[in-house]
Amino acid sequence: LNNLFAYYDSGGTGLWKLVPWDMDGVFRCPDMSPHYPVDGKGSCVEREPIMVAFYHREPDLHESYLQFLRETIAPGGGFSREAIGEKILALESLLLDDLELQESFMGVTRTARRQQITSAYGGIRSFVDQRITFLQSVLE
Repeated sequence: LNNLFAYYDSGGTGLWKLVPWDMDGVFRCPDMSPHYPVDGKGSCVEREPIMVAFYHREPDLHESYLQFLRETIAPGGGFSREAIGEKILALESLLLDDLELQESFMGVTRTARRQQITSAYGGIRSFVDQRITFLQSVLE
């Protein structure tokens, strides 16, 4: 779990959360580029993708899937730049706030850790932006 932080929300829900902070932990496929095909058939998938294969075999379901993607990336959608940007910022802020608590408790400044967190979340933002741009281009 090198690319995840476990966070216990003691002041709110009382639940543990796993917070990703590095791209290779978030996007496990080594070939998961922002231009990964919408049918799930990329070079890191050895056989037909089980979870979405049926959508792409049936024309009506395939079109419904594509329409869902269009709505999801549109403004107000769950994967819109705004929606994902807010979630990314919230997770990054959570980690940076936690780092500040660690620094305060230990009496040290952890500059390298701060740079790791901000760099990783910058990479995630870049990936999401490129992915949405790609999806918009293929879903027009």
